[in-house]
Amino acid sequence: MEPITIKGSHFFYEQSGLQFFVRGIKYQYNPPLDRKGAKSTPANILQADPLIDIKDCERDIPFLKELGINTILVEYIRPDPETDHSPCMNAFQKAGIYVVVHLEASNESINQLQNWDRELKARWLRVVDNMAPFVNVLGFLSPSSYITYAFLKAAIRDVKKYIITKSYRQVPIISDGWVRGKDTLQPLNCGDKNSSIDVLFTHLEKCSDDTVTQQSIALTRKTLGDYPSPVVYMAQNCGSTNSVGSLHNIFDSNATSFLSGAIMSSYFGDFISKTPGIMDVEGYNATRGPQYATLSKEIASVQPSPTSIAQYTPTNTIPSVCESHFPVAYTSNVTPSGAVATMDFHIATSLPPTPNRRLCECMMASLECVASQQYRPQPFWIDAPRLSRNYPVPQENALKEGICKENPSWCLGSGSDPSVGQWGSFGGCNATERGSWILNRAFKAKNSDAGLCQSLNGTIIRSTVQDPPNDCKIMLAQAGPQGTGEVTYSAPELSREKRPGDIGDGATPSGSRIIPMVVVPVVLLLFIIGLLLFYLRWRRNNMKKQDEVFEKAELPGDAVAAKASSSPLTLNTTELSVTGNELNEADPDTALVELSGRDIQELDGVWNEMKYDVAETVYVELPTEFNTRGKSSQLS
Repeated sequence: MEPITIKGSHFFYEQSGLQFFVRGIKYQYNPPLDRKGAKSTPANILQADPLIDIKDCERDIPFLKELGINTILVEYIRPDPETDHSPCMNAFQKAGIYVVVHLEASNESINQLQNWDRELKARWLRVVDNMAPFVNVLGFLSPSSYITYAFLKAAIRDVKKYIITKSYRQVPIISDGWVRGKDTLQPLNCGDKNSSIDVLFTHLEKCSDDTVTQQSIALTRKTLGDYPSPVVYMAQNCGSTNSVGSLHNIFDSNATSFLSGAIMSSYFGDFISKTPGIMDVEGYNATRGPQYATLSKEIASVQPSPTSIAQYTPTNTIPSVCESHFPVAYTSNVTPSGAVATMDFHIATSLPPTPNRRLCECMMASLECVASQQYRPQPFWIDAPRLSRNYPVPQENALKEGICKENPSWCLGSGSDPSVGQWGSFGGCNATERGSWILNRAFKAKNSDAGLCQSLNGTIIRSTVQDPPNDCKIMLAQAGPQGTGEVTYSAPELSREKRPGDIGDGATPSGSRIIPMVVVPVVLLLFIIGLLLFYLRWRRNNMKKQDEVFEKAELPGDAVAAKASSSPLTLNTTELSVTGNELNEADPDTALVELSGRDIQELDGVWNEMKYDVAETVYVELPTEFNTRGKSSQLS
């Protein structure tokens, strides 16, 4: 299966150089109930990993191939190391189907948290570790909203750096966005390419009939016709109807000049948006739904005119300058005639720092008043691009509405303002750590009032702060007393528990970790050598004792004398096994062999080879001229 590469605003097969168009479908099953019977809601969507069970994948692949689908969109996977996605991914690869994977979960997203913190980063990097090795991963996707652009670009920066550090294939980073004016999606692909998306998924607003669909495509062409990256429609949100009937418009020759395909909705259906699926699935059984025939007909009619990578010359290759503000048409009913309302939206051109777990550990170790319980986000539904910020963690929100208003400086170190580019030193810590920083600042400002700490649901962890390690001293000094300084020091990982997203991921282990890796094999090798020397010494001493017991027969010249009256030994094989007997070399050309205490023969000039094994068996190789009687004697 050929990897897909990008040149300008088009996809191409890496080896053949032919243009690639996405003929995709959303492939995500969201169960209506969890195991305890709780219902899935827009604010708390239950998600299942569709790439875990090979039986599920084998059930669906024949239908996807029959339809001509070449890409599936998976909105959720379990990225823990114990989850093996290789059976399904290999099956899709064999079927010629590419996969776009969401980096986030429904309630673990930049849009939801409106932040880029160390826990979210850890999840993203686990997804990368889990999926990047598969050649049929077309891209990693993260949704976007205007308020989170700066956080998203910081996340893209950190993930791209991680991919390079781990020597993974350069899997494209994708984001989706709504067209709310010509410049609303410009920040996703401006400035440094290392913090810009590689592919844009945008939404087909309306697709109820051909006229409405063509109007939506015309609006997209007007705003994104010269976008510097491939543009793919996500047609799953065009009203409450299924979008499968609009595919022929998307692959029209006028559209494919700036569009690289579409993701239809939906294989399983979505009860949240009330979008029907093309298949009816129950357990390991699947039957074609009413929309299946429509989609099959649409895909069969699609005949895009591909170009080749050698013949294609991009026209928009110079990265645009990131603007600090842009007008936004904020309405869910945009039509080609114009927007209902607009507003000027401000966004920082600087990005928040990379989340640093060690810095957060050092900060927490320096505090006296910390949160008494874990702060957890409360899910909420985002159905449109947000223009105002809302904090989804109730405890943190209570602090910002309370003591942060009493003295805003107490909260600077844990906060962030993406509209002006103010980033607290500890803004990348998790919610509990950020809240603890605020609690401790207020606690210290109030003369270490234990009652105040407890009233804010905090707890005292020590009466005096211990002397921190050197790396903590450096980083906390750079952060400063208010937590507003830029922390540039990167310490080696000191924690025993190392996970993706931590400091030093992908870096060379520190010296303290290299030493045991080298010493243990050396000690083991020396031990084995010692055993071998002991065995050889014992062997030599044992052979010396045997030589003292053995009596050599005095045989004149070439004569053969026998100890007993038995006839001479005759063999018809060139190899003789002598077990439990003794052998002594008289000289390089003469040797004595004792066979079961019966015959002793002197072999002159024919001694070839002697081999010992650990069972004390002597193998003597004799030439074929000793086979004088034409029959063999079986000796043990």
